[in-house]
Amino acid sequence: METLCILARDREPLTANLFLAHDKNNVCVIHSATATSQKLYFKFAHYLASRGFSALTYDYRGIGLSLANRQTLKEQNRGMTDWIKQDASGIHDWVQKEFRGAQVCTVGHSFGGQLIGLLENSFQIQKALLVSCPTGYWRMTPFRTRPKLLFFWYFLVPFFMAVLGYVPLKKLGLGEDLPAGVIRQWRKWCLHPDYILSEMSSEEIQRYKHFPGYVMSYGFLDDSFLTPEGLLKMLSAYPQARSQYRLFSPEEISKQKEIGHFGFFKEQMQSPLWEEAVNWLQG
Repeated sequence: METLCILARDREPLTANLFLAHDKNNVCVIHSATATSQKLYFKFAHYLASRGFSALTYDYRGIGLSLANRQTLKEQNRGMTDWIKQDASGIHDWVQKEFRGAQVCTVGHSFGGQLIGLLENSFQIQKALLVSCPTGYWRMTPFRTRPKLLFFWYFLVPFFMAVLGYVPLKKLGLGEDLPAGVIRQWRKWCLHPDYILSEMSSEEIQRYKHFPGYVMSYGFLDDSFLTPEGLLKMLSAYPQARSQYRLFSPEEISKQKEIGHFGFFKEQMQSPLWEEAVNWLQG
């Protein structure tokens, strides 16, 4: 594993980690979920490298290893669109330069899968594996989750924004702390039926519609944020992609008690989930 500093398109430094395979013919970019450190994906990235895919993980600006100073959290007005247009696009610019001629694929977890269609350089991507990637609209989550989400969006977020200027998710046990601009935009999207597409231009929506690659979407029936309808809603944003989806219950995956929103990336999922996923990427 090699730690790198890769510049976003607006020259913001991002901390990334590269897991090199024995050759440079295949490379996979792992796009993280919201409020999730790239460290979650290290073991899966190691596995990808062992199967012939150089793997790149990174953190969006303002979180995880790309957080320069905690004081900047309340001062950062850049939103999730900057994570897409500046950070993720800059990462793919770097990959195109360093892995010229290689087959490029992506693994997008939750928000990391939602952003792929908005990349200006998405034409580079041959295959995209989406993991736990439904729409984020609150009414398309499971019924049991909706009261918690409404409490989060209408009480916790306004309270912490008023008091701290950002939301301390880490203290709440909900992941990485989020900068002010990010949480504002995320809240706006999650309360809108069109979610991420609600603020996109017609040109940007066309990027989704004309995404040329293969798409596989994995969903897990015990995921607190996913319903089959929500998964299909997000997948429908890629109408011209050659898309498939799989829905799993924990019982059919080696008798796991729980998979949820994050469980795919645990090492015990190597057989059969990681094996099947990488077989698809290689096929």
